[in-house]
Formats: sequence, C-alpha cells, structure tokens
Amino acid sequence: MNPNLSNSHIILVDDESINLTIMEISLEEQGCKVTKFRSAKECLTAVESSNLKNYDCLVTDYSMPGLSGIELLENIKKIDPTLEVILVTGENERGIIQESLRQGAFDFLDKPLNLEKFYNSIERAVLATSQRRKRDATEASLIAARSTGLFNTIDTTDWSTNIDLIYNPKHELGGDFIEVFETSTKQHCAIFGDISGHDIQSALLSSHFLGNLNGRRSIQSNLDIPTLLESYNTLLLKRAAQSDWNPSFRVGSSLGVCAIEILEENQSIKIINCGLPFIYLIGEDGDVTRMDPQHHPLGWFEDLKVSAESFQMNLFHHLYGFTDGLVEFAMKYQWDVLSLIHHLRTLNKSDTQSFLINADDDILLANIEFHGKSSSVIPFIYNEFPGNATGKVDRFQRIWKNSLQLVLPNVESKKTERFLLACREAVLNGMKHGCKGGSKMQMQFLVKYHPSDSTLEAIVTDPGEGHTFNYQERDQQLLELNPGHLGLVLISKLVDSMELENNGATLRFKMKV
Repeated sequence: MNPNLSNSHIILVDDESINLTIMEISLEEQGCKVTKFRSAKECLTAVESSNLKNYDCLVTDYSMPGLSGIELLENIKKIDPTLEVILVTGENERGIIQESLRQGAFDFLDKPLNLEKFYNSIERAVLATSQRRKRDATEASLIAARSTGLFNTIDTTDWSTNIDLIYNPKHELGGDFIEVFETSTKQHCAIFGDISGHDIQSALLSSHFLGNLNGRRSIQSNLDIPTLLESYNTLLLKRAAQSDWNPSFRVGSSLGVCAIEILEENQSIKIINCGLPFIYLIGEDGDVTRMDPQHHPLGWFEDLKVSAESFQMNLFHHLYGFTDGLVEFAMKYQWDVLSLIHHLRTLNKSDTQSFLINADDDILLANIEFHGKSSSVIPFIYNEFPGNATGKVDRFQRIWKNSLQLVLPNVESKKTERFLLACREAVLNGMKHGCKGGSKMQMQFLVKYHPSDSTLEAIVTDPGEGHTFNYQERDQQLLELNPGHLGLVLISKLVDSMELENNGATLRFKMKV
C-alpha cells in the first residue's frame, strides 16, 4: 500500500471493462477509493449531481464512443478546474498528446499501462489537486479579506475628512494597501505601499506587513516608523534567503512603502519614501514641490537606514501619494501624472472604474489635505528636465497636449496650440541656456490652471545665472539681419502676458482660455 495514495478518491473512465478492472484493482491495493464509469457521458451525468471536491484525480481513456477523453477533460475543468486529469492513450493516438496538454491535462499514459508509472502519475496528480485547492482556498480567503476593506483602512475618525482615497485594484490579489491611523492625539500617519506581483505570495506579504504594523501599534504608544521599516527590510531579506522561498523573491516580491506623518503641534510633515513614486506637495497657489524616493524598496539591500524628510505644513495645502500603477497608466496614454490625478478626482466611483478599465496594474491614490481643503488652483503638468534633453521635446510636447486636453477638453484648439508652442520655446530656452545643454543641471516646468479667471499659467525655472539683455529691446530688432536670440520675443507674441524673474532665470507667462 502506498501511504501517499491511501484514502485518495480516484475517478476512472474507460469503455473497456478489462481496463477498468485492472486499474480499479491496482488502485484499491494502494489504499485508494475508486469510482468508475464506462463512458464520458455517464461520468459527467454523475459528477454534475455530486461534488467534484470529493475526488482527488480523474483518469480517462482518450478514445471512447460518444465524448472523447479530451472532451471529458474540457467539461470537467469547467466544473472544477482544480481536479487534475490524466489521459490514457494508445500507440496510434500520440498525436493528441499536445492537444491534451493544451486543454489542461496533468499527464498522459500509454497503453498497456506500466503500473509503476501509473502509480507515480496518480500520486503526483493527487498532490497537485490538493495544492491547487489549498491555493484557491487561501486566495478566496484573501479576496474575502480585501472585500471587507481590511487592506485599505482609515482608522482615525476625527481626521478622516482630510483623506481622499482612490483605490482601483486591477487584480483581486493585488498588493496595494493603505493604513491611516493616529500615533498620538495630534499626530496622524498614513502608510501606503505596493507589493510587486499579483499572486498569493504578494497578497500574503502585504497582509503580513499590515499585521506587523498593527502588532507594533498595539504595544507601542508612539510608533517608531523608521525602526518598523528597517526591521521589516531585515525580515524580508531573511525570508528571501530561505531555501523554500522562490529564488527570484528579491526581484519579484519587494515592498515599496511610503510613510507620511502629520505633526499638528509643530505644524510639520515627515515623509519616508522607500521605492514608491515621487510625492507631490501642493501649495495654496498651485505651486508644486516634488519629493523623489529617498530609499530603495524594502527587501533589496541589507543595512537599510531609514530617515524622514521634513516640510513645514503652512507652506502646503495638500499632497498626492500614489503607487506605481498610476504612473504606468499615465505613461500608457501619454499624460502627465498630475493631469491624470486631477481627472480622477473629478469622477464619481462608477466613472472611475470605467475610466481605469484598461489599467494594467492596481491603482492607489491618496490625497491628504492639511487644512481641510485643497488648493483652488489646478497644477496638471510638472516636469524636471536635464539640459541635454532637447532631442525629446517633441515627445514632451505630445504629453503636454494630451494632458491639457484631459483637464480642459473644451478649450479652443488654436489657443492651446499657441500656449503649447510658447511652452516648447520656454523649455528649450531653459535647457540650452539655463542648463547649458548639460546632463547635470536640471530645469523645472510647471503648468497650472486658474478656474477663477479661466487662465493657463506656465512657469519655467532654470538653475542658470539669468541674463542681462532686455527682450523688449530685442523685439525692436526683429527686422535686423542678425537680431540674435528671439525665443523670449516669440513667447511674448504667443501669450497674453509674460514676466521674467530672478534676472531671467524664471519665466512666467499666462493665457486666458
């Protein structure tokens, strides 16, 4: 008797009685329970009125009157995809092997049966069925847990109105999560993250991190976020080194996480970003401060030392934090991330789901307001360009155009074309002159919309020393044979108003639309 087959329940299907009898006796000697049928139709009629979960494997002959073994396989997989099926074929039926594997057969065996191979195949199929069912049960439990909102909770009632959350999971077992809670009476924290991958391991990893977080919260009156992240990084590396984990774990299942602490007593914001996209801090006038990730994702490198970057709360009205899926969706349709964020915030829940139907990854977006409201000015394009990026300006301009159309779909095209041409000239001017065409110096480009007077505003800031010439005097030299640099003159002709600040290192222009 084979202990690995003992008590297994096997279905046998064959139109030849002698074959059924040989297989039945052989399996019963190994401790199996056997249910047998003389045709595929008889088998289907029986199992449709019973529970296939009571069976551990099905063995069927391929060539039978009526339904073939492959047709039986197809029908069984529709009823219970976890039940593994083995096909038995004759010598002249070798051509169906590829088709059987394509349809989901676990294995195929030749007639006459070699009992050793037969037992081995059954044993492996029974184990595979058990593993698939355990996996499905775990997946169903995780999906049920996610449906309760346990992976995205805001556990701070007096501050809940300050959080605007958009969560659109592409996969039922996606790894994105957010947890918002109080660390003290006047101290709030939002931790959100993204586990790479969409399988059970990824979902388990995100739930494990949240369990670790909440466990520490329950025993620490003042949660130490840097210590939490550093210790979890160590834990991930230890788990990755264990032989029973997937050897590609380091690359396939890392954790990107961002922690944002709001300290009301000293009116400050502390941000720790380990491997998630940048954070946008938005001022009252729509100006943007972009914070890039400070650290690699957790689980990549040993000896991670986490530190927070602090900002004064009075300088900002709100911030945007998000996971990789939002950036990927923006890139897919060539939008600036800020324009996509604004558009999503204008949609209701059902429209959001429809709009994001073609997203390739989970999308999580958190808007955290510091003073109970967002800025009335809408920033929708923000870029930082090196001086040597002039060759990419055509692609940049397409993204600006798409972004403008997403935010202001009804604006007259002739006006937007003039505005975009002015933007192009201003950015090229900043790259060539302010950054001197090099790769080490970067310029900033911001476009925002003022709903109060329907005005578009662009601000270009470069790190250069500025200039001493007067562009208005250059305007008078247009008819000269060699009038010199006229980029600023062109911009001034395209827009309604233009100003130079910081000795010309900052250019600001507006157009009413």
